[in-house]
Amino acid sequence: MNFIETLNQNWGTALLFWMFFVFSIMLAHLYQYIFYKSDTGSRNQSLIIKWIFLLVVIAGPAILIGVRRFDVGADTSNNWIAYMNLGVVDSIKISFFTTGIDKPLFFLIHYTVFLVFNGTPTIFFTIISFLTLFILVLALDKWKDKLSISFALFVYYSFFGMQLLNQSRQMLALSILFYALYSLSEKKILKYILIISIAGMIHFTAFVGILFLLFNFKRTKHYLGKNYLFYFILLGATFFMEPILKITSKIIPGKYSAYINFHSSSDIGLGLALNVLPVIIPILLFRGYIVANNYQYLKRIAFLTLPFRLAGYISYFVMRMYYYGAIPIVILFPMIIKSIESRRGSVLAFIFFVVLCCVYYIVNYMFVNSAYLFPYHSVFD
Repeated sequence: MNFIETLNQNWGTALLFWMFFVFSIMLAHLYQYIFYKSDTGSRNQSLIIKWIFLLVVIAGPAILIGVRRFDVGADTSNNWIAYMNLGVVDSIKISFFTTGIDKPLFFLIHYTVFLVFNGTPTIFFTIISFLTLFILVLALDKWKDKLSISFALFVYYSFFGMQLLNQSRQMLALSILFYALYSLSEKKILKYILIISIAGMIHFTAFVGILFLLFNFKRTKHYLGKNYLFYFILLGATFFMEPILKITSKIIPGKYSAYINFHSSSDIGLGLALNVLPVIIPILLFRGYIVANNYQYLKRIAFLTLPFRLAGYISYFVMRMYYYGAIPIVILFPMIIKSIESRRGSVLAFIFFVVLCCVYYIVNYMFVNSAYLFPYHSVFD
Protein backbone atom coordinates (compact mmCIF):
# COMPACT_ATOMS: atom_id res chain seq x y z
CA MET A 1 0.00 0.00 0.00
CA ASN A 2 1.47 3.39 -0.97
CA PHE A 3 1.86 6.45 1.22
CA ILE A 4 -1.37 8.24 0.18
CA GLU A 5 -3.51 5.11 0.47
CA THR A 6 -2.13 4.40 3.95
CA LEU A 7 -2.82 7.97 5.11
CA ASN A 8 -6.37 7.80 3.75
CA GLN A 9 -6.91 4.61 5.71
CA ASN A 10 -5.48 6.00 8.97
CA TRP A 11 -6.60 9.63 9.05
CA GLY A 12 -9.73 8.79 11.10
CA THR A 13 -7.72 7.36 13.98
CA ALA A 14 -5.25 10.25 13.84
CA LEU A 15 -8.10 12.78 13.93
CA LEU A 16 -9.67 11.00 16.90
CA PHE A 17 -6.45 11.05 18.89
CA TRP A 18 -5.57 14.63 18.07
CA MET A 19 -9.00 15.82 19.16
CA PHE A 20 -8.14 14.48 22.61
CA PHE A 21 -4.49 15.59 22.43
CA VAL A 22 -5.36 19.17 21.43
CA PHE A 23 -7.95 19.47 24.20
CA SER A 24 -5.34 18.24 26.68
CA ILE A 25 -2.81 20.77 25.33
CA MET A 26 -5.32 23.61 25.67
CA LEU A 27 -6.08 22.64 29.26
CA ALA A 28 -2.33 22.51 29.99
CA HIS A 29 -1.99 26.07 28.68
CA LEU A 30 -4.88 27.13 30.91
CA TYR A 31 -3.27 25.35 33.88
CA GLN A 32 0.04 27.17 33.47
CA TYR A 33 -1.70 30.53 33.07
CA ILE A 34 -4.00 30.13 36.08
CA PHE A 35 -1.43 28.80 38.51
CA TYR A 36 1.74 30.59 37.43
CA LYS A 37 1.07 33.56 35.16
CA SER A 38 -2.15 35.21 36.31
CA ASP A 39 -2.29 37.85 39.05
CA THR A 40 -4.94 36.08 41.09
CA GLY A 41 -2.58 34.69 43.66
CA SER A 42 -3.16 31.17 42.43
CA ARG A 43 0.43 30.23 43.19
CA ASN A 44 -0.70 29.77 46.77
CA GLN A 45 -3.44 27.31 45.97
CA SER A 46 -3.10 23.85 47.46
CA LEU A 47 -1.17 21.02 45.87
CA ILE A 48 -4.34 18.91 45.82
CA ILE A 49 -6.14 21.49 43.65
CA LYS A 50 -3.20 21.57 41.22
CA TRP A 51 -3.12 17.79 41.02
CA ILE A 52 -6.85 17.64 40.33
CA PHE A 53 -6.39 20.18 37.51
CA LEU A 54 -3.52 18.12 36.08
CA LEU A 55 -5.66 14.99 36.20
CA VAL A 56 -8.26 16.86 34.14
CA VAL A 57 -5.51 17.88 31.68
CA ILE A 58 -4.60 14.26 30.94
CA ALA A 59 -8.03 12.64 31.45
CA GLY A 60 -9.06 12.55 27.77
CA PRO A 61 -5.95 10.90 26.31
CA ALA A 62 -5.56 8.60 29.34
CA ILE A 63 -9.10 7.25 29.02
CA LEU A 64 -8.91 6.93 25.23
CA ILE A 65 -5.65 4.99 25.51
CA GLY A 66 -6.88 2.95 28.47
CA VAL A 67 -10.04 1.62 26.81
CA ARG A 68 -8.19 0.24 23.80
CA ARG A 69 -8.97 -3.29 22.73
CA PHE A 70 -6.60 -6.09 23.68
CA ASP A 71 -5.28 -6.47 20.10
CA VAL A 72 -4.14 -2.84 19.72
CA GLY A 73 -0.40 -3.48 19.94
CA ALA A 74 1.51 -6.72 20.45
CA ASP A 75 2.67 -5.70 23.93
CA THR A 76 -0.90 -4.85 24.87
CA SER A 77 -1.94 -8.39 23.98
CA ASN A 78 0.87 -9.86 26.10
CA ASN A 79 0.03 -7.64 29.08
CA TRP A 80 -3.65 -8.47 28.71
CA ILE A 81 -2.92 -12.22 28.79
CA ALA A 82 -0.56 -11.83 31.77
CA TYR A 83 -3.22 -9.83 33.60
CA MET A 84 -5.91 -12.43 33.00
CA ASN A 85 -3.53 -15.22 34.05
CA LEU A 86 -3.43 -13.74 37.54
CA GLY A 87 -6.85 -15.26 38.03
CA VAL A 88 -5.80 -18.81 37.15
CA VAL A 89 -2.33 -19.28 38.67
CA ASP A 90 -2.14 -21.49 41.75
CA SER A 91 -0.71 -18.79 43.95
CA ILE A 92 0.67 -15.28 44.02
CA LYS A 93 4.12 -16.77 44.60
CA ILE A 94 4.05 -18.73 41.34
CA SER A 95 2.79 -15.70 39.45
CA PHE A 96 5.50 -13.46 40.88
CA PHE A 97 8.40 -15.77 40.15
CA THR A 98 7.24 -16.47 36.60
CA THR A 99 6.22 -12.99 35.48
CA GLY A 100 7.07 -10.39 38.08
CA ILE A 101 10.48 -10.95 39.59
CA ASP A 102 12.19 -8.69 37.03
CA LYS A 103 9.58 -5.92 37.40
CA PRO A 104 8.45 -6.08 41.04
CA LEU A 105 6.83 -2.65 41.24
CA PHE A 106 4.91 -3.12 38.01
CA PHE A 107 3.79 -6.55 39.22
CA LEU A 108 2.60 -4.99 42.49
CA ILE A 109 0.47 -2.49 40.55
CA HIS A 110 -0.66 -5.31 38.25
CA TYR A 111 -1.81 -7.57 41.06
CA THR A 112 -3.29 -4.82 43.27
CA VAL A 113 -5.48 -3.52 40.44
CA PHE A 114 -6.49 -7.10 39.63
CA LEU A 115 -7.66 -7.68 43.21
CA VAL A 116 -9.37 -4.33 43.72
CA PHE A 117 -11.20 -4.22 40.40
CA ASN A 118 -12.12 -7.88 40.07
CA GLY A 119 -9.78 -8.70 37.21
CA THR A 120 -10.95 -6.09 34.69
CA PRO A 121 -8.02 -5.45 32.30
CA THR A 122 -9.47 -2.24 30.84
CA ILE A 123 -9.34 -0.60 34.27
CA PHE A 124 -5.72 -1.71 34.62
CA PHE A 125 -4.70 -0.18 31.27
CA THR A 126 -6.57 3.03 32.07
CA ILE A 127 -4.80 3.34 35.43
CA ILE A 128 -1.41 2.77 33.77
CA SER A 129 -2.25 5.47 31.19
CA PHE A 130 -3.20 7.91 33.94
CA LEU A 131 -0.04 7.14 35.92
CA THR A 132 2.20 7.57 32.88
CA LEU A 133 0.74 10.90 31.80
CA PHE A 134 0.32 12.22 35.35
CA ILE A 135 3.98 11.63 36.20
CA LEU A 136 4.88 13.28 32.88
CA VAL A 137 2.93 16.49 33.62
CA LEU A 138 4.25 16.56 37.19
CA ALA A 139 7.73 16.53 35.67
CA LEU A 140 6.84 19.32 33.23
CA ASP A 141 5.46 21.35 36.13
CA LYS A 142 8.95 21.39 37.64
CA TRP A 143 10.29 23.05 34.47
CA LYS A 144 7.40 25.55 34.28
CA ASP A 145 9.64 28.64 34.45
CA LYS A 146 11.76 27.44 31.54
CA LEU A 147 9.17 26.29 29.02
CA SER A 148 5.58 26.15 27.87
CA ILE A 149 3.98 23.07 29.44
CA SER A 150 1.40 22.94 26.65
CA PHE A 151 4.02 22.93 23.90
CA ALA A 152 6.05 20.30 25.76
CA LEU A 153 2.91 18.14 25.84
CA PHE A 154 2.51 18.69 22.10
CA VAL A 155 6.03 17.39 21.52
CA TYR A 156 5.39 14.39 23.77
CA TYR A 157 2.11 13.47 22.08
CA SER A 158 3.73 13.81 18.65
CA PHE A 159 6.73 11.62 19.40
CA PHE A 160 5.62 9.27 22.15
CA GLY A 161 1.84 9.51 22.52
CA MET A 162 0.92 6.60 20.26
CA GLN A 163 3.47 4.33 21.95
CA LEU A 164 1.23 4.44 25.03
CA LEU A 165 -1.12 2.16 23.12
CA ASN A 166 1.46 -0.57 22.89
CA GLN A 167 4.56 -0.25 25.05
CA SER A 168 2.73 0.88 28.17
CA ARG A 169 5.14 -0.57 30.75
CA GLN A 170 8.21 1.01 29.20
CA MET A 171 6.36 4.30 28.71
CA LEU A 172 5.55 4.37 32.43
CA ALA A 173 9.21 3.78 33.25
CA LEU A 174 10.16 6.47 30.73
CA SER A 175 7.91 9.02 32.45
CA ILE A 176 9.49 8.22 35.82
CA LEU A 177 12.97 8.62 34.36
CA PHE A 178 11.84 11.87 32.75
CA TYR A 179 10.65 13.06 36.17
CA ALA A 180 14.11 12.26 37.57
CA LEU A 181 15.89 14.53 35.08
CA TYR A 182 14.99 17.64 37.07
CA SER A 183 16.72 16.21 40.14
CA LEU A 184 19.78 15.60 38.00
CA SER A 185 19.76 19.24 36.86
CA GLU A 186 19.65 20.28 40.54
CA LYS A 187 22.43 17.80 41.32
CA LYS A 188 20.26 15.99 43.86
CA ILE A 189 22.06 12.76 43.17
CA LEU A 190 20.57 10.51 45.85
CA LYS A 191 17.04 11.57 44.92
CA TYR A 192 17.84 11.00 41.25
CA ILE A 193 19.17 7.48 41.89
CA LEU A 194 16.11 6.64 44.01
CA ILE A 195 13.71 7.72 41.25
CA ILE A 196 15.71 5.83 38.60
CA SER A 197 15.57 2.73 40.80
CA ILE A 198 11.78 3.03 40.94
CA ALA A 199 11.67 3.30 37.15
CA GLY A 200 13.95 0.27 36.86
CA MET A 201 11.53 -1.78 38.95
CA ILE A 202 8.89 -0.98 36.34
CA HIS A 203 11.07 -1.71 33.31
CA PHE A 204 14.67 -2.90 33.68
CA THR A 205 15.92 -0.76 30.77
CA ALA A 206 15.28 2.43 32.80
CA PHE A 207 18.42 1.69 34.83
CA VAL A 208 20.27 3.21 31.88
CA GLY A 209 19.48 6.49 33.67
CA ILE A 210 22.35 5.73 36.05
CA LEU A 211 24.66 6.32 33.09
CA PHE A 212 23.25 9.84 32.73
CA LEU A 213 24.95 10.82 36.01
CA LEU A 214 28.18 11.02 34.03
CA PHE A 215 26.75 13.62 31.63
CA ASN A 216 26.06 16.48 34.04
CA PHE A 217 29.65 17.46 34.76
CA LYS A 218 30.62 20.81 36.23
CA ARG A 219 32.04 23.71 34.23
CA THR A 220 35.59 23.64 35.58
CA LYS A 221 38.93 24.15 33.87
CA HIS A 222 38.63 20.55 32.62
CA TYR A 223 35.13 21.09 31.22
CA LEU A 224 36.21 21.36 27.58
CA GLY A 225 38.26 18.20 27.83
CA LYS A 226 35.35 16.32 29.40
CA ASN A 227 33.08 17.54 26.63
CA TYR A 228 35.45 16.33 23.92
CA LEU A 229 35.87 13.02 25.74
CA PHE A 230 32.07 12.55 25.84
CA TYR A 231 31.71 13.01 22.07
CA PHE A 232 34.73 10.79 21.43
CA ILE A 233 33.13 7.99 23.50
CA LEU A 234 29.78 8.64 21.80
CA LEU A 235 31.32 8.14 18.37
CA GLY A 236 33.18 5.08 19.61
CA ALA A 237 29.97 3.60 20.97
CA THR A 238 28.28 4.27 17.64
CA PHE A 239 30.92 2.47 15.58
CA PHE A 240 31.63 -0.35 18.04
CA MET A 241 28.10 -1.15 19.12
CA GLU A 242 28.30 -4.90 18.51
CA PRO A 243 31.25 -5.61 20.86
CA ILE A 244 29.68 -3.28 23.45
CA LEU A 245 26.45 -5.26 23.30
CA LYS A 246 28.36 -8.53 23.58
CA ILE A 247 30.06 -7.30 26.75
CA THR A 248 26.73 -6.02 28.07
CA SER A 249 25.09 -9.40 27.49
CA LYS A 250 27.74 -10.99 29.72
CA ILE A 251 27.23 -8.68 32.71
CA ILE A 252 23.46 -8.18 32.84
CA PRO A 253 21.11 -10.82 34.34
CA GLY A 254 20.64 -13.87 32.15
CA LYS A 255 16.96 -13.20 31.53
CA TYR A 256 17.85 -9.91 29.84
CA SER A 257 20.89 -11.15 27.96
CA ALA A 258 18.48 -13.41 26.06
CA TYR A 259 16.91 -10.28 24.57
CA ILE A 260 20.20 -9.31 22.94
CA ASN A 261 19.75 -11.59 19.96
CA PHE A 262 22.49 -10.66 17.53
CA HIS A 263 21.54 -10.35 13.92
CA SER A 264 22.84 -8.32 11.04
CA SER A 265 20.67 -5.98 9.05
CA SER A 266 21.63 -4.06 5.95
CA ASP A 267 18.27 -2.29 5.83
CA ILE A 268 19.60 0.88 7.44
CA GLY A 269 17.79 3.89 6.11
CA LEU A 270 14.34 5.34 6.73
CA GLY A 271 13.89 3.90 10.23
CA LEU A 272 17.21 5.29 11.43
CA ALA A 273 16.64 8.68 9.81
CA LEU A 274 13.10 8.88 11.15
CA ASN A 275 14.08 8.20 14.76
CA VAL A 276 17.39 10.04 14.90
CA LEU A 277 17.30 13.11 12.65
CA PRO A 278 14.24 14.81 14.25
CA VAL A 279 16.11 14.64 17.57
CA ILE A 280 19.69 15.42 16.57
CA ILE A 281 19.27 17.99 13.78
CA PRO A 282 17.17 20.54 15.77
CA ILE A 283 19.61 20.36 18.68
CA LEU A 284 22.52 21.05 16.33
CA LEU A 285 20.64 23.87 14.57
CA PHE A 286 19.66 25.58 17.84
CA ARG A 287 22.67 24.61 19.95
CA GLY A 288 23.40 28.28 20.62
CA TYR A 289 20.22 28.49 22.69
CA ILE A 290 21.13 25.54 24.92
CA VAL A 291 23.86 27.29 26.85
CA ALA A 292 23.06 26.93 30.55
CA ASN A 293 25.41 24.35 32.05
CA ASN A 294 22.67 22.58 34.00
CA TYR A 295 20.81 21.92 30.72
CA GLN A 296 23.79 20.78 28.65
CA TYR A 297 23.37 17.26 29.96
CA LEU A 298 19.94 17.08 28.30
CA LYS A 299 21.65 17.63 24.96
CA ARG A 300 24.19 14.92 25.70
CA ILE A 301 21.46 12.45 26.61
CA ALA A 302 19.62 13.28 23.39
CA PHE A 303 22.71 12.43 21.34
CA LEU A 304 22.47 8.87 22.70
CA THR A 305 19.52 8.44 20.35
CA LEU A 306 21.99 7.62 17.56
CA PRO A 307 23.89 4.70 19.15
CA PHE A 308 20.74 3.38 20.86
CA ARG A 309 18.85 3.34 17.57
CA LEU A 310 21.76 1.83 15.67
CA ALA A 311 21.85 -0.95 18.25
CA GLY A 312 18.43 -1.98 16.98
CA TYR A 313 20.03 -3.16 13.75
CA ILE A 314 22.20 -5.55 15.76
CA SER A 315 19.65 -6.60 18.37
CA TYR A 316 15.98 -5.84 17.78
CA PHE A 317 14.93 -5.72 21.43
CA VAL A 318 17.57 -3.09 22.25
CA MET A 319 16.06 -0.71 19.70
CA ARG A 320 13.54 0.71 22.19
CA MET A 321 16.40 2.09 24.25
CA TYR A 322 16.40 5.09 21.95
CA TYR A 323 13.31 6.39 23.81
CA TYR A 324 15.58 7.19 26.75
CA GLY A 325 17.82 9.21 24.48
CA ALA A 326 14.99 11.03 22.72
CA ILE A 327 12.90 12.00 25.77
CA PRO A 328 14.87 15.23 26.57
CA ILE A 329 13.44 16.87 23.43
CA VAL A 330 10.16 17.24 25.34
CA ILE A 331 12.06 19.78 27.46
CA LEU A 332 14.58 21.07 24.92
CA PHE A 333 12.24 22.04 22.06
CA PRO A 334 9.98 24.38 24.10
CA MET A 335 13.00 25.60 26.07
CA ILE A 336 14.74 26.64 22.83
CA ILE A 337 11.66 28.61 21.72
CA LYS A 338 11.52 30.45 25.03
CA SER A 339 15.25 31.19 24.91
CA ILE A 340 15.01 33.12 21.61
CA GLU A 341 14.68 36.79 22.50
CA SER A 342 13.42 38.17 19.19
CA ARG A 343 9.72 37.79 18.50
CA ARG A 344 10.31 36.88 14.87
CA GLY A 345 12.93 34.30 15.75
CA SER A 346 10.76 32.60 18.37
CA VAL A 347 7.79 32.48 15.97
CA LEU A 348 9.94 30.91 13.24
CA ALA A 349 11.32 28.38 15.73
CA PHE A 350 7.78 27.61 16.88
CA ILE A 351 6.67 26.97 13.29
CA PHE A 352 9.75 24.84 12.65
CA PHE A 353 9.07 22.59 15.63
CA VAL A 354 5.35 22.30 14.90
CA VAL A 355 6.06 21.22 11.32
CA LEU A 356 8.77 18.82 12.52
CA CYS A 357 6.44 17.18 15.05
CA CYS A 358 3.58 16.90 12.56
CA VAL A 359 5.77 15.39 9.84
CA TYR A 360 7.23 12.93 12.34
CA TYR A 361 3.79 11.85 13.52
CA ILE A 362 2.42 11.45 10.00
CA VAL A 363 5.37 9.53 8.58
CA ASN A 364 6.23 7.45 11.64
CA TYR A 365 2.81 6.57 13.05
CA MET A 366 0.43 6.93 10.13
CA PHE A 367 2.68 5.25 7.57
CA VAL A 368 5.85 3.42 8.64
CA ASN A 369 4.67 1.98 11.97
CA SER A 370 0.92 2.05 11.56
CA ALA A 371 0.47 -1.71 12.09
CA TYR A 372 -1.47 -2.61 15.26
CA LEU A 373 -2.02 1.04 16.22
CA PHE A 374 -4.17 2.03 13.24
CA PRO A 375 -7.10 1.87 12.99
CA TYR A 376 -7.93 2.34 16.67
CA HIS A 377 -10.34 -0.11 18.32
CA SER A 378 -11.80 0.29 21.78
CA VAL A 379 -13.24 -2.41 24.04
CA PHE A 380 -16.67 -1.02 23.14
CA ASP A 381 -16.30 -1.89 19.44
